[in-house]
This record gives sequence, structure tokens and C-alpha cells, in this order.
Amino acid sequence: EDARLHERFSSLSWVSFEHLGVPPVDSSLLALAVKQLRYVDDYKAPRDKLVCILNAARVINDVLKRTLEDNGSTARPLSADDFLPLVILCVIKANPPRLQSNLEFVAAFRHPTRLNGEDAYFLTALQSAIAFVKDASPKALEVSEEEFKRLCAQSVEEAHEQERLDAVDRSALHDDAGGDVGDEDRIPEEEAAESAAAAAAGPTTVEAKAALLSPAGRERLAAKVKALPLRFEAALSARHLRLDAVPALLSEYRELAALLREVERGDFDL
Repeated sequence: EDARLHERFSSLSWVSFEHLGVPPVDSSLLALAVKQLRYVDDYKAPRDKLVCILNAARVINDVLKRTLEDNGSTARPLSADDFLPLVILCVIKANPPRLQSNLEFVAAFRHPTRLNGEDAYFLTALQSAIAFVKDASPKALEVSEEEFKRLCAQSVEEAHEQERLDAVDRSALHDDAGGDVGDEDRIPEEEAAESAAAAAAGPTTVEAKAALLSPAGRERLAAKVKALPLRFEAALSARHLRLDAVPALLSEYRELAALLREVERGDFDL
């Protein structure tokens, strides 16, 4: 479904304000909304994905308000008829990867009590935009059937060519950055020299330094860890915490951070 939707977005990249029956706005003002929609797939948590969607929607809302002010129409309130066409245009221009899966993920795993008001409205608007794109017809976009087919075919061809060029560029960048000898081509002498240099430099991570503690140092570290209350170890997420527990949580965090710094400095073997 994601692949089909991606192809559909690509085929409609020619769509503009006039095809959606709305007055044009400065396209540069929508660039941030397009970028936020592309970020959705970069995040793992439902809330983070939703934040990207909300950011995009708020940018669109602000652009609409600014446009109305410039046109002297501040007395007229914004409506879905103003908002939805710009959401449609932005999502087509963004063509975010795995958009269908991401929206289903947010709807399924974002807690219902936290998916209301503005959050629910903007998410629904994006889902409505996708539904429009899936069913968009020549009549809906105010073009002839022949023109619709021609423009769609041309856009798909251009998108595939751009993807091919992007792949070539990525390959060229990889080759340019590959001036260093690859791991498989390195000679044993080079590997031995690097290993010797690393050993001479000593451990650089906290984990490596902890592994090299003396038995007495490990005992002192274990005693300090055992003394920590660790009251929040069973909490799986922030939803399991109460607001009045935050100071205690921060206090434990500071104690753990102090232990890590002591390990890093080698204090346990002094």
C-alpha cells in the first residue's frame, strides 16, 4: 500500500492551486510544512510522528492566516475548505515514505486520551488528504481525461528518472568517500598498527573502562549501585509516573550520572 501511494503521489506532482480550486499562496512559505511531513518516517514513537504532522498543519494554518491578512479578509474565519486543499498540495509535494503505515501506526498506538482536539483534527485532515489523492479524478482536478493521463505519465517518468539520478549521485559520493582502503582490502600490517595504537591509547568508553576495573574497584562500584534506591526501574514509560515523582526521578538520574563520571575518571581504582 505504501508503494502504491508513493507512486500515486509521484503521478500527481503536477497538481497546483488552480487544480484544487483555491487561490495561490507563496509556495516558499509551505516548504517547512513539506519538510515536516517528510520527517514523519524518521521517528519511532507515535507522539514524535504526530508532532511532525502537527508542525506541518500549524505551518499551513499560519500561511492561510497570513494570506487572508494580505488579502484584507481578516474578518472571515478559516474553514476546512481553506485548510484541506493546502494539506493535499503539501502531502503531494512531500510524498513522504511509508505514509500510510505511519498514519496507521499513530492511530493504533497513540493513546486515545491523547489523540483528541487539535491532534485528532490535524490527523484526520491528513487522512482525508490521502483519501482525496487516492481517488483523484480528472473531473476533481478540473482537467480533461487525456490531459490527466498525459500529466500523470509524464510525472511518473520524471520521478523514476530523478530516483535513478539520485541513486547515481549516492553511488558517486560513496566512491569519492571510498578513498580510504576498505576493510576487506586492508593488509594485516595496517590492522595490527591500528590495534596497537588503540591499545596504547587505552579504553575510551565508560563501558570499556568499567570492564578494566580491578576486583576492589568493581566491589566499590557494585556497593554504590546497590545503595541506589532505583525506585523507577519498573516504570515502562512516562505514563507510569506521577508528577510529584519527577524530583525523585531527577535525583536518581543525577546520582547515576555521577557514578558514570567516577568510572570515566577511574576514581574506583584510586
